[in-house]
Amino acid sequence: MTPGTRIGACELSVLGAGGLGEVSFARDARLKREVTLKMAPRAFDTLRVVPNDIDGRRTEADVSLTPGTEDFRMPLAILLFLAFVLNATLMAQSSRDPNFGTWKLNVEKSIYKPGPAPRSEVATFTQSGSSIKLTVDRIEAEGKPVHIEWVGKFDGRFYPSQGDATSDERSYRKVDDYTYELVNKKDGKVVRRGTSVYSRDGKTRTNTMSGTNALGQRIHNIQVYDR
Repeated sequence: MTPGTRIGACELSVLGAGGLGEVSFARDARLKREVTLKMAPRAFDTLRVVPNDIDGRRTEADVSLTPGTEDFRMPLAILLFLAFVLNATLMAQSSRDPNFGTWKLNVEKSIYKPGPAPRSEVATFTQSGSSIKLTVDRIEAEGKPVHIEWVGKFDGRFYPSQGDATSDERSYRKVDDYTYELVNKKDGKVVRRGTSVYSRDGKTRTNTMSGTNALGQRIHNIQVYDR
């Protein structure tokens, strides 16, 4: 960029240049103050394109200007980096949480009172943005398939669930690294309460639940799941 070049109300003088573009000192007649401008290559495009387009480069506002007095835009490369960091953080959290993964009900080791126990059940916890998604696929004793979905957080608050005849809301609360408290509601009323305990090696999950079933009968179930 040649010293004296004007972009809009700014007259520029180059301070330095590198692989990410040129940085120029300028006097902005509109703001009536000195500013710095960065001329970025197209490879480092911004969220909004400034109308000025000189020598195949585009301008972006100086991030040192007082917020509210400039048209601030964050380079796309920085946004992509921040998105990568956020995604990596979520993945790291899920890798440390014993819930995440697929769990298969061990029918032989489980106890259902009064019963009967289902023929099979598979529960899967996955990360869904900043929330957790639980998917349950069960075959009841009579052969009826059941599909349940729940999306929420382990914060003790109630989030809606779909597909479960015994409840329409669930809450999960972390007690410690290996124990979670579970509460199920139906029509605003608590119908089941219990705990989910994980083995230290992360291979076994045991749910102990008490409450009522869809028929209003008292139940006490101990469900053992394996990875």
